[in-house]
Amino acid sequence: EGGRTVGSGVVSKIID
Repeated sequence: EGGRTVGSGVVSKIID
């Protein structure tokens, strides 16, 4: 949604 980043540290996923 809206391009927020979910995750912590190096492991992060970008949700569009």
